[in-house]
Amino acid sequence: MKEEKKTKKKGFWDFVLRSMLWGGFCVLFTLLFCLIVDPYNVFHARAIRDNGVEANKNYIKMKHVLEHPDKFDAYMFGNSHVSSIHVEKIEGVHCYNMTYSSGAVWEHTDNLRTMLGNGVTIRRVYVGLDSTAYTSEFEGRERDPMRVSYEYAREHPLDFFLLQMDTARVFRSLNTSLKHQASPDFAQIFYEYGWSIGYEVPGLSWLDENEIAIGEAQNWEEQLDRVLDSVREIKELCDANGIELVVFTHPMLWNAYLASEEKGYERFLAGLAEITDYYNFSGLNRITLEHSNYIDPSHYNAATGDLLIRVFNGEGADADLAERGFGMYVTKDNVEELLSVLKKADEELGAEHR
Repeated sequence: MKEEKKTKKKGFWDFVLRSMLWGGFCVLFTLLFCLIVDPYNVFHARAIRDNGVEANKNYIKMKHVLEHPDKFDAYMFGNSHVSSIHVEKIEGVHCYNMTYSSGAVWEHTDNLRTMLGNGVTIRRVYVGLDSTAYTSEFEGRERDPMRVSYEYAREHPLDFFLLQMDTARVFRSLNTSLKHQASPDFAQIFYEYGWSIGYEVPGLSWLDENEIAIGEAQNWEEQLDRVLDSVREIKELCDANGIELVVFTHPMLWNAYLASEEKGYERFLAGLAEITDYYNFSGLNRITLEHSNYIDPSHYNAATGDLLIRVFNGEGADADLAERGFGMYVTKDNVEELLSVLKKADEELGAEHR
């Protein structure tokens, strides 16, 4: 009887031990699997791979900049709408494009503050804006492994790590990665320039006019004020550290621009001018009315990005574009003139599109 109980007890503990070993193996395998596949490249920040999945560019680019504080002396902040701007063409500085998907202006503020607090060399800062800066939905970003910010990752390292361990999400990413044709220049472009839209990307061959690249956030008015407050903080940080600030608005495709008018865009332009001078590239003109200048309804192509760089470099815009406010340098003293120019373009060019 005692021997039988002893045997049962030994069998029970053998089962517990095997279960623990098997469970440990499963946990270890899952961790290694997620670490190796790493769809958002956060564990491959120094050796990013073109796997077809949008990387967490905020996290990776911030690590890159902080580890190379003297490599660049200018930075361009913005959401993916600045991803077509080839910053190496900007004269007088060595600029890096910090673009990342659905970037929030208050995150740009945090990034800039982190850079300054870690001795990063900065002579000039560019900030690109349009209506998506305040109409996009920004809730739940701390639960999105692709968009969670560098600062959140540093403040909540365990949460950040566990977020990347979503096995189901990692498995789904393999379907994309296995079908993707990697670019041999991906890593070099990423670390040297930061932009992601090259000249080879084709423009829209046709446009579904109902597909409008503007956010649907219900609290856009509240977010508009938050965006302006964040720009004010960036301005204050730049002024306090002797940094030149260059703010600009994007050339939104005509349907997005017209939709933005109904969501406070005029108020946004006027409020922005009270905080800082900026270059305007929004409005209706031959660029924004031609869908082939865009690779999708949200993003203008690299050739259009070069038009912005021409203005930054002091070459100005073509006369017909300048007449429509494209490239206009806006201050609080002439912002009403800009609004008048944009309204005139609406009346002359917008009627057939409404």
